[in-house]
This record gives sequence, C-alpha cells and structure tokens, in this order.
Amino acid sequence: MDYIRYDLAKLKNRDRRAAGIISQLKAAMNEETARPPESFQCYECISGAMRLRFITYFTWLNGELVTVPNFPAWVCDVCGRREYDEKAVSWLTMLLDPNAGHPTPRKRVPPRARLRPGAPRPAPIKPDDESAPPMDTSPRTHRVLPVDILTSSYRVVGKVTVSTNGVMGLMNDPTRSYMEVLDARLARIHMPTKLVDHFEVIRMFKRQAFAIALARREDLGPQGVVRGGFASVTEYPIRVTTQVYEIEGKIEYPGRFDFSALMAEGSRDFIPIYDAALTAILIPTLRVESPGMLFNRTQADLLALQGQRVKSQSGA
Repeated sequence: MDYIRYDLAKLKNRDRRAAGIISQLKAAMNEETARPPESFQCYECISGAMRLRFITYFTWLNGELVTVPNFPAWVCDVCGRREYDEKAVSWLTMLLDPNAGHPTPRKRVPPRARLRPGAPRPAPIKPDDESAPPMDTSPRTHRVLPVDILTSSYRVVGKVTVSTNGVMGLMNDPTRSYMEVLDARLARIHMPTKLVDHFEVIRMFKRQAFAIALARREDLGPQGVVRGGFASVTEYPIRVTTQVYEIEGKIEYPGRFDFSALMAEGSRDFIPIYDAALTAILIPTLRVESPGMLFNRTQADLLALQGQRVKSQSGA
C-alpha cells in the first residue's frame, strides 16, 4: 500500500468545493495559536504538565495515510502523553468528509406499503441481532489512550488505539476478538508494582481481560455509545466479585434495575462502571481506582446492589 502524504494545500486543490471549510479550519487553528499558553496536570504520569504544542497529526483516508502538520495538541512535558485538540479534530473530520462542499441530497421516502388483513408483520431488528451493524464500522479518526488492564494473572499498563467510539467501542466490537496494546508494561498481580517485561506492542484476547481502568471518564466513549442510546438513566451503586477481584462503583441503567438484562442479554460483554475501586481478594497491595472502568460480565461471579445491604444492628 502506498503511503501518500497530504497537506492542507493539496486537499484544497483536490476538492475546490471544500475551500470554505479549509479556511475555517485554518482560522480555528490560528485562534488556538493566539490564545495564551495554558497547562494542566497529566493524567498518566501525574508529575507532568500538559501544554499546548503543534505537532503532526496522523489519520487514514480511503486506505491512505494522511498527515496534517502544525496540528494543535496537548503534550505532557514528562511522559509525552498526547491529547489532540477536540475542536481542531472536529474541523478536520468535517474536512476529510467525502461529501464536504456538496449539498445534502434529499431522500425521497417511498410510501409505506399497506399490509393485507391477516398478513404477518416483519420482525424488527434487535440491537443484539447478528444483522445489526457493529459499533466500530468505519472510524474516521483515531487516538491513543492510556489503559490499565487486569487479567486473572497479569496487570498490563499501556496504550490502545481507539476510534470515535472510545474504549467502549473497542472492547465491544464483535468483529475482532483481540486487541493490541502499545508500550505495554507487564507485572504479575501478586507483585503489581514490579515490572516483569516491557514490549512495544502486545496482542491479547479481549475475553481474557476482566477490567480496563481509564484515566478519564470521557475515554469510555460518547455518551450515546456508553449509555446504549438511552437519554435518561439511573445510578446504582454495586459490588462485583470474581475469583480474583472485587469492584465497587456505580453503574448507569435505564429504569428499574434488571440483572438478567444487564448481565445476560445483548452483545456488550464489557459494562462501564464509574468511580470504581478494584481490589484483589488475596493481594491487599493491589488497588486500582478509576473514574471510568469496564468490567467483563462473563467473568463475574456475583453482583450486589449497595442499596440492598443489610445494616448491622448495634448492640445485637
């Protein structure tokens, strides 16, 4: 495959009808440049500061590598963690859209066919039906996020490449049973702070992971993907246990809590849990806290609601 390098000038010559979008993208970048420098604490190494820098952005377009120079991003001055500016990414996504500059065609809706009396109605497509499209079909942009993955025997700290659907879309993608972890550091769970080995990239089966801890709640993915399309949800404090780990945190569920629907129905095996604290049952030194975490429901032994805990009676 030939790797073709594009810049904004070439994209403008390629499609003149997108010239207005290109100028707006440049104006947005210039606006970011004119702002005074700001910094905030790095979520990965804690000791570093994220500062605004202009680097080269990489993405894919129709099987070809696209590079955009002078792209605004937040870069840690200690560990090198990168977070691309969300406003600039949204403008670039609009620019790379093949329909940029074209008028939106109106779709003519055919008249609904009338069913004969007694004719069977077609069955609707359920979300967990095999004919439903996967969550991660055609990503436009990618980004790298830090993760802390725990299996039954190892702890893997590294980075994963996700699309706009976030880590939720990566782990629940039914088209791929494995994932790649970049800059992976391995440690055994009985000695979680001792580094065993370090690899540039490792491949692991997603079903073997029990929990994936993230640095930010937003890294799980868009709200519509995380909540499964529901706008109104209820928080339920829970406790999940396996043969190795225990997790306490909060889950979001639409309406009244239904254990069978949450743990058995649908195709999403990795469920988000917020303000989570993971501990190892036999290893008290292993404790992982995360504002957003995914746990594998297929490895869970039990799930209990904190609101149904029996209060101890004093003096009994």
